[in-house]
Amino acid sequence: MHAHRSRRGAAGRLIASGTTTIVVLTLIGCARYRPAPLALVDTYDQWAAMDAVDATRAVAEALPPAAAPAAYDLTDGISIAEAEAVALFFNPQLRALRLRARIPEAAVEHARLWEDPELAVDGERVLEDAEEPWAFGAGLALTIPLSGRPAVRRRLAAAEAESALAGVVGSEWALVNRVRGAWLDLAGTTARRWLIATWRDELRSLADAAEPLVAAKKLARIDARALTVAVAQSEADLREVASDARLAQLAVLRLLGLHPHGDWALEASVAAVVARVPRSDQTDDFEGLLDHPNLREVIAAYAVSERALELEVRKQYPDLTVGFGAGSDEGASQIAFGFGLVPIPLWNRNRGGIAAARAERAASAADAQSVLRTAVHDVALTRARLEGARERLDFVRDELAPQADAQLLAAKRLARLGELDVLMLLDAVSAAHDARLRLLDARLAVRRCELELAALLHPPGARERAAPPAQHDDSPPATDTEVTP
Repeated sequence: MHAHRSRRGAAGRLIASGTTTIVVLTLIGCARYRPAPLALVDTYDQWAAMDAVDATRAVAEALPPAAAPAAYDLTDGISIAEAEAVALFFNPQLRALRLRARIPEAAVEHARLWEDPELAVDGERVLEDAEEPWAFGAGLALTIPLSGRPAVRRRLAAAEAESALAGVVGSEWALVNRVRGAWLDLAGTTARRWLIATWRDELRSLADAAEPLVAAKKLARIDARALTVAVAQSEADLREVASDARLAQLAVLRLLGLHPHGDWALEASVAAVVARVPRSDQTDDFEGLLDHPNLREVIAAYAVSERALELEVRKQYPDLTVGFGAGSDEGASQIAFGFGLVPIPLWNRNRGGIAAARAERAASAADAQSVLRTAVHDVALTRARLEGARERLDFVRDELAPQADAQLLAAKRLARLGELDVLMLLDAVSAAHDARLRLLDARLAVRRCELELAALLHPPGARERAAPPAQHDDSPPATDTEVTP
């Protein structure tokens, strides 16, 4: 009798030990959580302590093998080509966007895996007097995806990864163009500062030359005071443009992701920006727009909506669930099995999910059409602005500036002949200075339009990054013929 009871309890003990073994083995293979504190203070200290040597090393290590690390040396000044590479590496918003783009990419590899099986254990005890009061059961259920949903989920994950990548490429291209625009603003402010300083020096010379004439009673004190006021005005303008230059420099450093109080030397010149921008006069507008990152991004979003709709359609079809189990009842061993189809597409058939996915696809298609049409209008508007800016530049360069220079030369000639008219000379100097500023503004307006047009019609490829220069950029300073009359 005791041996019989022992045999009857063996099945229950076997089920319990087997179930325990399965649970232990599966838990061993599970991932473990590891906390990662932010440590913002340490991160800030490292960022604030980074100098040109550290930044050069970091960018050089991230360059493709074909690029010569010696081409990037931030210790002797940062050129615009180096600035683009630094921004693509250090810009904090772009770094965060790249990390977020890894989220859908990480899901691609595992999107096709089947659902994990489910293990269930139950037991009961008969309260009445029974020879074997315990009954045990254990079952393992497995879902076989007859609907093909795992493969569709993988295609959806791949489309989402491509969409995230397209967003990164678009953000990189936008950042490069913002750096070029900020670089142009800094170069223009630097050139304006030089022009105002030159004007101030000319006014000081006139004021110094007027003092002996006032002492000799050959010049009225009120006329000499007009020169003094003009010098003070030029000093005020110089201080204002110096503040603008500092703000423009901070704007560049912000885009580059460098600490604002670091010792960074920015080699800003208009000519350097012009050298980085291809001309768009002979470019096929539509061909360039089709390759633009903004359009690629909405096309990738449309592909995601296509895959999402496909998945919603597949959700109508049932998957096969298969279950196997073993147990003991009143000491007798049992084996159980079963199967089922989930779901059965009778009246729901996931109509709501399919309708929403179709509406999302239609909206994505409309987004793509909207981006393309908006880009076409942007090109037309930019070309019109460029044409107007060039006409203005031609007039200021060929008509206004020469007349102002001729007026200044005539006033100086009369002064050398002994016919000094201080107010006339002051007016001539101020008119020439105003013409120089107008010429600078006209040239900058043309360059900004060319930048915007190149950003629309000369985008990078789908996976292209800003290419490092083959050698150091030895562009002329901001006070070259590009920005001075």
